[in-house]
Formats: sequence, structure tokens, C-alpha cells
Amino acid sequence: MGSPQLQEGPVRVYRAVRLVRERAVRLVPKRAAGLVLLSILVALCTFACTTLPAPKFSRYSFPKNAFIEPVTRAYEKVGTVRAKVNFPTLDPTRDEDALCRNYFNKAVADLVRMAQKKGADAVIEVRSVVFYEGAKSDTFSTPECADDGEEGQALAQGIAVKWKTTEGSSEKAQ
Repeated sequence: MGSPQLQEGPVRVYRAVRLVRERAVRLVPKRAAGLVLLSILVALCTFACTTLPAPKFSRYSFPKNAFIEPVTRAYEKVGTVRAKVNFPTLDPTRDEDALCRNYFNKAVADLVRMAQKKGADAVIEVRSVVFYEGAKSDTFSTPECADDGEEGQALAQGIAVKWKTTEGSSEKAQ
């Protein structure tokens, strides 16, 4: 173990590392070298500690003041309301149809909110809207969404209405 051949290797490596360090210090001023080391350390920590965020999912329910089918109750038409909701579709834990239904419910809730801002009580004849190539569109009474692979889109429209009260009735719109 005391042979010079075994001790020669580490000494040469140490000398080589020392020479490289000395040359680097001569080429770069001390302040700049500190900044370079600090920036490298920050970059390494940043990339080493980051992870992809988990997709955020909030469950939405169909609002009570929205109706898909025509209603028999007397009403006055306030106007048409439309809503659009974009949502991430890269969620491996959720089914595409379930995502579409959920975000269609959010779009319908937005319809009701917009209708109430216009002074309406409810939204009737809620429809899902799909646009095709060539400026064609179609409406559906079931949730239909567009999906480009990364982001989906739910479009909804309906008729904002104000309930008419009959004489002798103290019934109020909900």
C-alpha cells in the first residue's frame, strides 16, 4: 500500500482540479464567479424541485333555475344568453364524457347568472352548441363539447325568462 504508484493517481487528479480552478479564477473576476455559481445553484434547485401540477377539478351541478325542456308556466321572454367554458382535458383520472357534463353544468350556471343580471328569473330551453367547419352549427339538449386534445370547450345557450304571476296568487319565482 505504500507504493508510489498508488499514491500518484489521486495527487495528479488533485493537481488537475486545482489547475482548472486557478485558471477559472484568473479568467473570471471573483464577484462574477460568485454570481455564476449562485445562478447555477438556483437553476439546479429550480429544475430539481419542480413537478407538474395536478389538474384542478371542481364538481358543478345543474342549477335549479335552468330547464332543458320547454316549461308550462307562464313567462315573459327577456332575451337569449350564451356562455362558454374552457376546461383542461388532460386529466387521466376523469372520463371525457364526465368532464364534458361537469363543465356543461358550469356553463349553464353561468347562463343563469347572466340571466339574473338581466333581471330574469330562470333560463329555459338550455342547449349545448357545437360549431362545425364551414360556419355550420348545431344545438343539442345533451352536453356536447369540443376537444382539441389539450383543452375542451363547452358552449351553452338558452332563453332568459321572467315568470309571470297570476292574479290572486302570491307565488314568487324561485
